[in-house]
Amino acid sequence: MLFHAFITTVFLLPLSLTAYKMLDYATIHETLYQLETDYPDLVDVYSAQDVPFQLPTSGQCGLGQSCQHLYVRVTDETTLPDKDRPELFLSGALHGNERVGPTTTLEFVRYLVEHYTQSVVKPLSTTPVVPTSSPTSTSSTTPSTTTPLDDWLVRLITRRSLWIMPSANAYGYYHDLREENGVDPNRDFPYNHKNPMECMKTIAARAINELWRKHAFQVAITYHAGQESISSTWGGFNHPAPNDVPPDDVCQLSLIQEMSTYGDRFENSNKRYDYGRLNDNVYPVNGGMEDWAYGAGWETAAVGKGCTPTSFGGYPSSQTKYDGASLRVINILVETSNNKSPSDDSFGAREGVLNPLLAGGRGHVPRNIRLALLLADVAEPYVIWFAGSYFVQETVHMMMNDGRLLPGSDTNGLLPGIGTGVEQPDQPVGSSSPVWLYPSSASSSFASRDLLQWSVGGAMNVDDTELVVLKWPKNDFNEMSCRCVTSNSFRYASPIRIDWDKYSKSMHVIGKGTSNGHYTGHTVRAQTPWSAHKSEKFTMPVSGTFTSLHEMVASVDPHATTNNEDYVILTRAQVDGTWGESLPGKRVWPNDLAPQTNLVRHTTRMRCPFSVEFAIAVFLWSIVVNCGQLWSIVVNCSPHPHPTTLTVVWVLFGVIVFVFDRFVVARIHHGLKSPTTVAIV
Repeated sequence: MLFHAFITTVFLLPLSLTAYKMLDYATIHETLYQLETDYPDLVDVYSAQDVPFQLPTSGQCGLGQSCQHLYVRVTDETTLPDKDRPELFLSGALHGNERVGPTTTLEFVRYLVEHYTQSVVKPLSTTPVVPTSSPTSTSSTTPSTTTPLDDWLVRLITRRSLWIMPSANAYGYYHDLREENGVDPNRDFPYNHKNPMECMKTIAARAINELWRKHAFQVAITYHAGQESISSTWGGFNHPAPNDVPPDDVCQLSLIQEMSTYGDRFENSNKRYDYGRLNDNVYPVNGGMEDWAYGAGWETAAVGKGCTPTSFGGYPSSQTKYDGASLRVINILVETSNNKSPSDDSFGAREGVLNPLLAGGRGHVPRNIRLALLLADVAEPYVIWFAGSYFVQETVHMMMNDGRLLPGSDTNGLLPGIGTGVEQPDQPVGSSSPVWLYPSSASSSFASRDLLQWSVGGAMNVDDTELVVLKWPKNDFNEMSCRCVTSNSFRYASPIRIDWDKYSKSMHVIGKGTSNGHYTGHTVRAQTPWSAHKSEKFTMPVSGTFTSLHEMVASVDPHATTNNEDYVILTRAQVDGTWGESLPGKRVWPNDLAPQTNLVRHTTRMRCPFSVEFAIAVFLWSIVVNCGQLWSIVVNCSPHPHPTTLTVVWVLFGVIVFVFDRFVVARIHHGLKSPTTVAIV
């Protein structure tokens, strides 16, 4: 094993390395603004001292320079609006003398946006080339071919909003001090403080609080230093052992274990990160960011009546009072290094971010970028479709409501899993949970394929997955066909909203997929890029499937063929069901509550954790027929195009099919992905 690692490392040693080094306060700010200039559709830089927060500065960061608490959003703005896009938060240097975090978070931003622009040909590319993602891969970081799972870094920008505050304690980072003006920001959050004047005294804590009040983060990492560990809640004096098991313990421990594995080993010790609960792994504190982020939205006794500090002219107590929809975030504490300010030669190299066996891959920055990549990926599960060796479909899920209200859920049809507090009883409720669909415009004909194939990512385990067929609900889309809607949607990478529950009774189950020889219902590992134990793709034989589908549809819609109806195939996947459970023999504190975080509630849905993924094919009768609708994208998707337009469209269709066959299919057969895509669904 060691010999293999040695040989792999030697032969994969790049001719030159892009070495990381510690970045100071000024360089971080200059680089962030330069990234915003270079990538205006991907990066936005804000200051907590500007609108909308308008916080005072924490002091001087240079001669005549007020400290600025910068934060950044990274997402593909051309794919917005997408109000349900999952959000991630990263912070570095809440303690200003713990120096790995700021460089890690900035290089995380730079790595993603540079990679994205190198990989995606806008606006129609569906097959970006990205690095191989397995930690043990022996591929180059810029391979000439790619597999569908390898687009996960691109997905993190098109399907996530990433919020980063590189030097959260701006004053402390500039002056290389742990505290901000003598106050520890990580004891300054409104959680388990006896004196309301003893919290929110720092601008660092206020800046984070203001940002978090306006966003519903799924997951977060706060980077520290002083040891080498990854920790989750509880981490406060109000939850001592044995009452230190939080409601989301199964999920949190699963996540940090996976993070330790994917982060890989330290260069000097050959050990991975230790992981566990904060109270055991580090030490308990009052006013810590981790317990505040996790519990302040529902553990009202720990928050009290809010904070009333007098520093910097005071801070409104109303800003530290939270409703039941606030916070509920899995916020992971990463202690990046025993040395709080390690030398540059331990920071690693860019080439090793996705492969720790490459030179520089076990440095502090690549290792901690990997943690952020993993956590961003699991913010929401997704399905990738295959058809034989052909890439067919990549989508992002929204969970199906199981018709039962979780504790703390809302009763008014608002966001599922977020609501008015833990005191609300579990009760049945009419479901109105939406489904967000991200369709592809790739070819969807399976006639010549042996297997239908798909993978489930953004999760650890897949408990069940199956295919269903559904009549396209064109009444909800101004009478536009599935092909027209999906073509437009993919062209602009924007989601399609379908009320899943409205149509759940009219869907028909085709069957379950198999993986590793097992029918689903038998839990298998998800095919997630960062997993060291991912299973094989899910499959279903094509032979007989379309015959049975034809009979199934004909039995419920005898006129489907005559009316050229669109029927679509969907898949849904049940993932990580154990996250809704408790560890055997452990009492959850407080009060044996069910999981409270946005991530667990949206992922498991507790009793019926099915995610719903958009389908592939416009089924049977409509794969190539009714091309007036198919290509009416040229004329703004009019449901009834003019006859002259239809003639032009038919000619265009013939030309495009020829080009598709001549160039795109030829490239696919040679293992290359075409930079453009023909919108045939």
